[in-house]
This record gives sequence, structure tokens and C-alpha cells, in this order.
Amino acid sequence: LDFHVPGAGVLPTEDVHCDFGKDSFDLKVWNVEWPQDPGVKYHHRVKKTRLMRDIVPSKSSVQASGDHVYVNLQKVYEPRHGYCAWPDLAAGKGRKPFKYQEDAPDG
Repeated sequence: LDFHVPGAGVLPTEDVHCDFGKDSFDLKVWNVEWPQDPGVKYHHRVKKTRLMRDIVPSKSSVQASGDHVYVNLQKVYEPRHGYCAWPDLAAGKGRKPFKYQEDAPDG
């Protein structure tokens, strides 16, 4: 995921942080100065829950470069289907995570 944040690449690493859960992430970017409002520092937050598929929190990462913050989500590998497609980032109310069933017939 790519988020446009002016000057993100020059922010200290402690000002760009992301907490990952098995089906969520919480991105926080502190002390951002927008060119239209110099001298004023803003805090930004993006929190997404109920992702379409589960992720591996320990292998997901965040990095800042230039005017962008990149959130890399590592998909869970399913033995039968591999890495499932994500038609959308987040699911609606009725999220039903994919569960691998060994005894299910191939269809």
C-alpha cells in the first residue's frame, strides 16, 4: 500500500510506525509538516480492520521514502490454494476467513 505523506522519508524512524495484527494494521505517522501549512506538525493515522485475507504480522513491514509511506502486507500461504487473491483490501461486515480443510473435495 502506498500513502502520500510529504517529507515522510526525512522523518525519524520512531515517527513512522505500524502495528500489524492477523487481519488488521494500524499505521501512525507523527510530526508531518505540510507545505501549505509550514511550522505546524500533524499526526496521521490509518487503521484498517477486517482485511480481506489474513496476513503474517511478523513478515509485514512499513518503510518511508521521499513523500511516500509504503505498508507491505505479507499474505498467509494456504497449502491448497497458495496466496489467495484480494479483490478488496477490507471485507464488509461478514468477513469469513478462508480455512483450509484437508478432507474437502477439490471442486
